[in-house]
Amino acid sequence: MAIQQNGIPGGFSGKIGNVIGYIYNGRQVIRSVPRKSNKPATAAQQRQRMAFSLVSKFLVPLRALINKAYGTKSNYQKALSYHTKEAIKGVFPDLALDFSKVVIT
Repeated sequence: MAIQQNGIPGGFSGKIGNVIGYIYNGRQVIRSVPRKSNKPATAAQQRQRMAFSLVSKFLVPLRALINKAYGTKSNYQKALSYHTKEAIKGVFPDLALDFSKVVIT
């Protein structure tokens, strides 16, 4: 169910058919519903998914600290991006966090 805000030009939040509306950083965003792919994931996709998962599990408990340390806009995403690119070591499927490259503040 979608909720309309401020009349017709005000946008909506929720799902209408195959469209999702939401507010991100104070801006109205509309996107299509994601579709599941029938293709098998490539090795690079599997590596990225594993790296993302490792970093996410590490950062979630530190979210309050990250929001203070990484500025005002998309704090968690900035930290997630940095650590996924810089603090992962190893070759898929043997990936691990390199704690010497972890930066919180």
